[in-house]
Amino acid sequence: MNTGTFLRTSNYRPFNASNSVEEFQQEALRRARSMYLPDRTGRLFFELHGECAADTATALISEHRPAECRQYTLELQRGKRAFLELPAGGYTIVARAPGFDPHRVYVDLPQGQDLGVIARIEPSVAKPPTFAQRLQQFDIDLTQIKTGNLVVDAGMQLTLTPETAAAIFFKNLTITSIDDAKRILGHPDKIWPGDQPRYGKMVGPPTGLRARDKMNMLIESRFAMQEYVYGNSRSVVQWKDQLNEIIRVSAVNFPVFVSYTVTVGPDAVLALGSLGLVCDTLRVHYTGKVTVSGTGPTVINVGTYEQYGWYNIPLTTPVHF
Repeated sequence: MNTGTFLRTSNYRPFNASNSVEEFQQEALRRARSMYLPDRTGRLFFELHGECAADTATALISEHRPAECRQYTLELQRGKRAFLELPAGGYTIVARAPGFDPHRVYVDLPQGQDLGVIARIEPSVAKPPTFAQRLQQFDIDLTQIKTGNLVVDAGMQLTLTPETAAAIFFKNLTITSIDDAKRILGHPDKIWPGDQPRYGKMVGPPTGLRARDKMNMLIESRFAMQEYVYGNSRSVVQWKDQLNEIIRVSAVNFPVFVSYTVTVGPDAVLALGSLGLVCDTLRVHYTGKVTVSGTGPTVINVGTYEQYGWYNIPLTTPVHF
């Protein structure tokens, strides 16, 4: 697997606030495009197994790189082999079927070789988390708050702010540690099997921070923070103290809005900025939209998603039945 290139200690350099994000994104693209080259491929073969396995399942195959990550899907049938030819590199594979626990595995596909994957899925015994349990992730106790339903009427646009959504509950959360950031903004480690970094091996061991670097993040710190929060924190756990120090001097508030049911009507738009929205049910008309904008993170945590209604298609030519 081509895992990118470490920046040597001598290359550590601070970024000023005006260009750090842009330069980080450019560097992430540069490294990502050196991985998973289309002329260096191997083949992944899949088999669906398990004593109580479903007859069919869907495999989702995800690359591990810092930008432009591609995902592939493959339908699996019990008793039949299926394969994909893919660029050599590391992949997380998740095999899913309704009513079954997902099977997760990490594989490193060598160039010019075949690699077999056995997907073993078994009936699920765990119940999905309740609305109250999902709110605990954001330090919100459903029994101690008053919230309602949010409706964006047909043809309207609502930009969610404390002023425009006064009917539902919101809370400003203060992120003061890297674990706060992962819990509130990121993804749990359980979705990444093993200790492999989700975004590829982008950083080496951390070095001590100079005082001026605490306000201007080093590029390695940005890669480590991306991995810790949105990827597999186990792969960069040695960076935890340094990332906590960076967050300590730049703690931020993150507003989280809570609603039982959010309904976006016909031709309506719900616009979200840098904030969190937690609801039990999100209902969006086929002609409605939920849009995301802003420079910061956005989190949408939904128990059930529903599309409803019908398309209104103007008839310009006769239709015969």
